[in-house]
Amino acid sequence: MAALFDPVTIHGLRLPNRVVRSATYENRCDADGRVTDELLRFYRKLVVNDIGLVITGNAIVHPWGLTAPHVLGIWSDEHLPGLTRLATVFRDAGQAGVVQLSHGGRQTQPKLIDGHDVLAPSAVYSRAMKTTPREMTLAEIREVIDDFVAAAERAQKAGFQGVQLHAAHGYLLSNFLSPCTNRRTDEFGQDTEARTRILLEIHDRIRARCGSEFPVLLKLNAEEGLRTGIDAAEAVRIVQVLDKRDFAAIEVSGGVYETGLATRTKINSKADEAYFLHNAERLHGETEIPLILVGGIRSPERIDEILASGTVALVSMCRPFIREPGLLRRWHGGDRTAARCISCNECVKRIFDGPVRCYQEEKASART
Repeated sequence: MAALFDPVTIHGLRLPNRVVRSATYENRCDADGRVTDELLRFYRKLVVNDIGLVITGNAIVHPWGLTAPHVLGIWSDEHLPGLTRLATVFRDAGQAGVVQLSHGGRQTQPKLIDGHDVLAPSAVYSRAMKTTPREMTLAEIREVIDDFVAAAERAQKAGFQGVQLHAAHGYLLSNFLSPCTNRRTDEFGQDTEARTRILLEIHDRIRARCGSEFPVLLKLNAEEGLRTGIDAAEAVRIVQVLDKRDFAAIEVSGGVYETGLATRTKINSKADEAYFLHNAERLHGETEIPLILVGGIRSPERIDEILASGTVALVSMCRPFIREPGLLRRWHGGDRTAARCISCNECVKRIFDGPVRCYQEEKASART
C-alpha cells in the first residue's frame, strides 16, 4: 500500500516520493523560445523543494506549433545551450527532470505562428480559436514525427532524464487520438489503433535514437467533453493499444480549450479533489503502464487515499506549485494542511499577462 512519501521507480527513474509537478507553462522564455535567466530563477526555486518529479512546461517541437508567446522552444539546436543550463539547475539540486514535448495543433492562431497555416489531422473548426485548421498531408505528419524525435534527442543531450509526450488538452497529438478531430481515412485515422499510430511511431523512433533506458512518459486525455470526442471507453481502447509499448507512465487528464475541464474551480473539500480519478479507475487494469493522476489534488490525506487504492502509482499537481513551490517540503516537515491554492484560476485566466504566477499569493504578500 503506497503512501505519499514512499519512493518509487518508473522505467529506471528513481523518485523519492509519489508527487509530480505537472507540466506548467511558465511564460518566461524569450520571443524565440530560448531559456532566460528568469526561467532559471523560477526553476531554482522549484527544484529544491523535494518534489518527486518535475516536468517542465510544454516545450514546442516546431515553431508552427506554438501554443503561447514566450513558451519554451526545443525545435532547434540553437535552443540546446539554454536547455543545458536548465538541465544543470535540475542536476545541481538532485532533482529528476523531464521535458514535456508539445505541438499546438489546432489550438494555435496564425498570428502566433507568423501567418502560417494552423495544422491538424483534419479540418475541424475550433470554437475556442475561431479558426479551421488545414488538414495535414502525410508528408507533414512524417515531418512532425521527426520533430518530436529530434526534440527528445535534444532533451537527452541537454541532460534531462526523460520526456513526456503531450497528447492531452486538445494539442496536436491529442487531435490525432480524438475521433472528433481526426476524421482521416488513411493509416493515421479510421479507428483507435490507426489514430494512435503517431504516438507509437514517435515512441519507437525515440527508443531507436535515445536508447531503451531513456524514459518516455505520456499525458493522455481520458475525456474531452466533446460529443464525438474521447470518452472513458475510447480512452480504455487507446491505453490497450499503448500497452504494446513500454511507456514509462501515463498521466491521466482531460479537457480541451473548447470545453475546459482541465483546471476546475471550487475545490473546497477532499470530495472535490481528484476530479479525473473516475477515469483513472476505468484505465486501471487495462494496461501495465504506471498511471499518474492529475486534476484538483490539494491535500496529503486525499493523496494517501488515492495511492492506497492502488489505482495510480503517482499523483501530479500544477496550480498548487504555482502558489507554493515548497508545498512538498512543508508537508514533509509535518504541516499537512492542504495546499494554499484556492483554485481561483486567475493564473490561468491571466496566463498571457506576464510570467505565470499566483495572484492570490501576491495579494496576501501585499497585506503583510
